[in-house]
Amino acid sequence: MNPQLIADLEAARALIDTPEKWIKGMGAHSASGMPVSIFGPDAVSFSIVGAFARSCGRGNVDREYAVICALRAAMGVDELMYLWNDAPERTHAEVLELFDKAIANERSKA
Repeated sequence: MNPQLIADLEAARALIDTPEKWIKGMGAHSASGMPVSIFGPDAVSFSIVGAFARSCGRGNVDREYAVICALRAAMGVDELMYLWNDAPERTHAEVLELFDKAIANERSKA
């Protein structure tokens, strides 16, 4: 079990825990719907990639990679996160289920 990975997954999930806070197509949006930096103070909604990048913190590539691996393992396929997130049929519920599964998988490791 990797406590840092669990914390990063939980923090990313919290950033998109309601439908209004989850987006497709860009890393982050402001309240007005304009694209903004994922690290900026105006960011209020995020894609999966934007959420986990922000939760891991600027420049923490190893932590981001660990999150990507955990999410891919939970998906059961090796697909790019932004493609999965942006698929027209993707729902907010599916996104939260993915995070929940990844968190549960990581917690089950001894």
